[in-house]
Amino acid sequence: MKMMTSWPARFVLKEDVLGTLEPGKFADLLVLNKDYFTVPVEELEDTNPLMTIVGGKIQMLRSEFAQELGRDPIGPQLEFVFESRYATAQ
Repeated sequence: MKMMTSWPARFVLKEDVLGTLEPGKFADLLVLNKDYFTVPVEELEDTNPLMTIVGGKIQMLRSEFAQELGRDPIGPQLEFVFESRYATAQ
């Protein structure tokens, strides 16, 4: 996770405004349907974005999450379909 967040901010000398979620920094973040840090490896490919925020503004909000928040969906409502590499032959 740090490879995609705080380390690049440090590399471009912008760690004062990028790379971590803190007051005064740009609020670019992604909300996933599963906990990336605890999900089993077999379920990682089923981990999908529910909401994307760029510059503090919602750019994409999936319908299922929008409903929980009492809001309208925003952006493309793509269907995520993956064939598991770990599936057993039947």
